[in-house]
Amino acid sequence: MRAHKEVKENVERLARETKRKIGEVQHTLLPELRDMVSEQEFAERVGQRLAALPDDQRRLFSLQTALALSDLSELEDSLVQYMDLVATEIKHQSGVQRALTAYQQPSRTGSGRGVRQK
Repeated sequence: MRAHKEVKENVERLARETKRKIGEVQHTLLPELRDMVSEQEFAERVGQRLAALPDDQRRLFSLQTALALSDLSELEDSLVQYMDLVATEIKHQSGVQRALTAYQQPSRTGSGRGVRQK
């Protein structure tokens, strides 16, 4: 159960980190927004802001956007790696559980394998 608790804590930590990072990116690119918005609305507002900026500010804003996307991409990579680790652990635990169940079954062949019945 320790592994289950550890996985749950890591998932919760990653969820908090993801929410924080998305909020940080949103605040950096659209500081006027108070609440988080949908991805579509966010993209539309970033596009509108970009179109309304003068050239010099547009280049700076484009750089900020690229940095934000890089940060989110790194976060996505971390999430994918962790999900892969969790999937591997689940498969391993499933295999261990199947082996344990098989070992606990009475032997059918009389070979002495399995847990002895008293």
